[in-house]
Amino acid sequence: MYRQAGATTLFDLVLNGQQPVKVLIQEVQRHPVSGLIQHVDFHQVRMDEKLEVDIPLKYVGESPAVKELGGILVRAVNELKVKCLPQHLIHEIEVDLSALVQFNDVINVSAISLPVGIEVLSPANDEVLVTVAPPRSEAELAELKAEVKEDIEAVKVEEKGKEEAAAPEAKADEEADKVKK
Repeated sequence: MYRQAGATTLFDLVLNGQQPVKVLIQEVQRHPVSGLIQHVDFHQVRMDEKLEVDIPLKYVGESPAVKELGGILVRAVNELKVKCLPQHLIHEIEVDLSALVQFNDVINVSAISLPVGIEVLSPANDEVLVTVAPPRSEAELAELKAEVKEDIEAVKVEEKGKEEAAAPEAKADEEADKVKK
């Protein structure tokens, strides 16, 4: 049920033959070794109050910049915080990658189409969801493989900083002595 419904799908829960109530899955606890679900917390919702939830983003399609130019797809955001009435909740928000034609093209929050009744809370409308970065050149890759040499002897420790850090403790001890007297 959790795999199908996810954390943002509203469903009816019936306990001990009582009337069904509308709920969301709030938290799932898994066994640390086997990964099997051990416990599920449900959140009963009121249908007349707006909810704030994180809806996952599903990236669909293929970017021409990745396929034809060898670019690297960089996903900056994996979910959006939204506010809506429970009946407007959706399982996921699809983001079409076909708009990414050149390197450094971006898809912002404002570029995705949301169903009626869903208001984005974060990130901001100009926030980048996904972009295509150019592939690294051979020179850049070689530079990354080069050994980094640091001269530890050249690092100088400031003595003044240590004395100032110890000073508040000394003052606190002096104050404590005064109080005792």
